[in-house]
Amino acid sequence: MIRETLDPSSPHAMVIVTPSEGISFQRRLTPSGDGEAATISGIHTPYWGRLTRQGNTSMTEHSPDGSAWSGFNSGGSSVTIPMSTGSHSGLTLTSHNPNAFTAATFSGVAATGNGRGALADLRG
Repeated sequence: MIRETLDPSSPHAMVIVTPSEGISFQRRLTPSGDGEAATISGIHTPYWGRLTRQGNTSMTEHSPDGSAWSGFNSGGSSVTIPMSTGSHSGLTLTSHNPNAFTAATFSGVAATGNGRGALADLRG
């Protein structure tokens, strides 16, 4: 996930891989704006997701093995999300149930960048 600020209503971009509901490119383009998503069903963990930010453009890709990458053709692979250069990045995890705990193993995580762009490969 890359987000402009730590505020819950912050613009953001993220790739989510679920055990049973597919892989999703989720984003919020403006502060307090509505969220958008492009989801590909039939994909389940373990699977690779890649989120790249170049300036104000965030792009996502997915891969079964971390070597052959495909874009999110349905709903777009890239989107312009204006963010300050001091944005934040990290890993996200949810059970989608406020009464349940959850756990996941992340492996092969890498982040590169110079503050203007970032690349993170995540395998959930």
